[in-house]
Amino acid sequence: MRTGAILKQLSRAWLLAVLGPLSVVQAQPDLKQDIEQCLNAQTPKQCEAALPGCERVLAGLSQFPSDPKIDAVHRRALNHTAWCENQLGRYAPAEGHYRAVLGLDQRLHGPEHPDVATSLNNLALVLSSQGKYEAAESLYRQALQMMQKLLGAEHPSVATSLPSLPT
Repeated sequence: MRTGAILKQLSRAWLLAVLGPLSVVQAQPDLKQDIEQCLNAQTPKQCEAALPGCERVLAGLSQFPSDPKIDAVHRRALNHTAWCENQLGRYAPAEGHYRAVLGLDQRLHGPEHPDVATSLNNLALVLSSQGKYEAAESLYRQALQMMQKLLGAEHPSVATSLPSLPT
């Protein structure tokens, strides 16, 4: 490893240890701009422009050890990257990112949590878009059952899951 790369890693490690995990992101203006663009993309045109930055953010965040603040930013960036890819019809990468969000949610919250149910629903949506209807239906049903168990059958979040299921 070159001296410059070693110093960069040491300075990141020092910032992380002394100032906290988000300081590293904040100390890198390009990464901060990429995060903002990634999380604020709402239209297909904005998504198209934001995706390269989203990928840089994901690559940067994956280098950090697990930390609640970093994990929260990583989850949001993964989820929004997947959402943008889905909006652009890029279903295979969207599926991969939604699977990563689901894994992160399960690791952070355990197997039964509203965030896990939402991730199951999002993954089912992209699977359905790819014509993988049986797999999508199974995930929709898991998400619905989890939401009913956790929030009650009358909760608005449960009602929003119902249209996803085939009749």
